[in-house]
Amino acid sequence: AARRHYMSCGGKATRVGKLPGVTKSVLNYINISRSPRIRILDTPGISVPHIEDPFVGIKLALTGTFPDHVIGEEVIADFMLYFLNKEKNLKYLDFCGLESPCDEFDEVIKSLAY
Repeated sequence: AARRHYMSCGGKATRVGKLPGVTKSVLNYINISRSPRIRILDTPGISVPHIEDPFVGIKLALTGTFPDHVIGEEVIADFMLYFLNKEKNLKYLDFCGLESPCDEFDEVIKSLAY
């Protein structure tokens, strides 16, 4: 969408994806915008067949570089809440309408439902 908006050019789009296996080879730079000039280079993703440390798997899934369903969406969300609280990044409180930090992800979800 960004390429169409800024480049107004035709041509076939390069197939890319956030998970390993979509990009098979390094092609050319992909022009996103002429002004300011933005170009990207998508490279093949490589994923190890087995991740020893479960926290590494959770962090990879949290950043979108590992399939969520392998770890479990609730586990990932719970880890994210733990990490936000540990780092004292409490911006989620206002967004969720909570008054104080919460350790239970179910409570955060319930606050969003109301």
